[in-house]
Amino acid sequence: MRQKVIENYVVDFYCSKAKLVIEVDGGQHYTEESIEYDKKRTEILEGYGLKVLRFTNLDIDNNFEGVCNDIDISYQNPSPTNVVPLPLTREAFVLPH
Repeated sequence: MRQKVIENYVVDFYCSKAKLVIEVDGGQHYTEESIEYDKKRTEILEGYGLKVLRFTNLDIDNNFEGVCNDIDISYQNPSPTNVVPLPLTREAFVLPH
């Protein structure tokens, strides 16, 4: 996994075998404008048949095992129904694990 340019976007992590994009979002993603931009970006990436998982920096720092578990589940089940939707608020970024 590594960064990759897809369309006009640089995704944080991309695994071609799993058709999986993983985005790690910092504080700049919490504005109304950024949320809308990320939503459109996700729709475009999904249009290529990719799954998009989004996690916050806080998720990585505070729940790394849960993040890894979510990624593993998505990798094991390539169904596009595993797409994690873009949260609408910062509070919504906290994983339930």
